[in-house]
Amino acid sequence: MTDFEIATPAAARALTAEEFQAVFTARNHGVISPEDQARIGAAKILVAGCGSIGGAAVEPLVRLGFRRFVLTDPGTYELTNLNRQNATVDDLGRNKAAVAADRVRAINPHAEVEVVEVGVGDATVDRLLDGIQVVIDGVDVTTPSGLRAKGLLHERVRERRLPLMTGWDMSATQYVRVYDYRIDRQIFDGAVTRRQLDEMPMWGCSPSSSRPPRSRATCSP
Repeated sequence: MTDFEIATPAAARALTAEEFQAVFTARNHGVISPEDQARIGAAKILVAGCGSIGGAAVEPLVRLGFRRFVLTDPGTYELTNLNRQNATVDDLGRNKAAVAADRVRAINPHAEVEVVEVGVGDATVDRLLDGIQVVIDGVDVTTPSGLRAKGLLHERVRERRLPLMTGWDMSATQYVRVYDYRIDRQIFDGAVTRRQLDEMPMWGCSPSSSRPPRSRATCSP
């Protein structure tokens, strides 16, 4: 059976999980070794926060061949999210992790997806990390609780010695950073401590009253 013979939804869904994976990843050959592709297919990945950062990571990951996901986010989509997040008007009011899970299953109906509609916290973090091999940190940092949750996540990932990827969404551009806690022994490479995250004041921004809305904003802690 070749990928050219799988040209309808019914034919794709009729495949077993392993047959689907073989055809689905066939054109990764030459870019990803069979050994690495097998590891990708077997790995369980946590996406903590499914908004602009985590949500942007989900679809490329499933298309690469990841098929075991834990998706967590306490938030629901609002209209103001649609300028930068992978959602549509039909998704408004829906939980972000649930929307991301639908995207995963629409691409790979054999994917294993667990949706957790709460955030990272003391009561959830260890369960979220159970059996995980890779972590995508998309935890929102626009609130004090988000900063605390991000610090907690990194601490627990460091204790478990897992690789973690995170990023920032700034001016429609994403900046990606990798923390390999199999090697690194300080959260955020020592650039910030957990105590600083717990106590850090938030920054507030507002447009200058003397300029049009498109002008620079003034920010202060």
